[in-house]
Amino acid sequence: EKQVVYILVQMRKHIEKHDLDKKYPALCLHCDWALHTKLTRKRALDVLTELNEHYSEILKNGNAKDAINGIGDRLGLLPFKTEFRRLLDDYDLHIEFCDNASWTDFLYYYSRIIQDCPLVCKARALPGWHFDKVVLVGAPEDLPGQNTIQITWNFLLKDNSVGMWFSHIAKPPAPPSSLILPSPHMPMA
Repeated sequence: EKQVVYILVQMRKHIEKHDLDKKYPALCLHCDWALHTKLTRKRALDVLTELNEHYSEILKNGNAKDAINGIGDRLGLLPFKTEFRRLLDDYDLHIEFCDNASWTDFLYYYSRIIQDCPLVCKARALPGWHFDKVVLVGAPEDLPGQNTIQITWNFLLKDNSVGMWFSHIAKPPAPPSSLILPSPHMPMA
């Protein structure tokens, strides 16, 4: 677990130092979740503004369920993996890490970090917002006997739930005994 946290800390520092938040929004969100229990002020406002704008775009051509699913498609686990891989590739690091069992192992450890630590992202609602708070919860025990770990996104407006989105991470057949991660020595200049 500490290796996963270390990698995410280094990635988040690099993204912040080089103002790459917009290039890697899903990666930023998942790094933040591993490192924080709450996002407030500017970071929360940025995340919630992006989510509300994306939700509104999809809602124009669909329904609320499609809009919630669209947010998951934009910031869920697949975009997390895609942006993680792209950041590694941008710095000529080992992208194959994201394409094999190591990624499943990484997600297993990531899920252990976030499972007991909901991320609460809250800001004062702006006009036209559909929600002002998102709570992400990882809960491996939610699906007993199944080979997945569930992540729940609960969208709230004035503390009333307006929608939920679920994502699943495949559990490795057995908890990995070790994890081989890409080199943590990302150029920080």
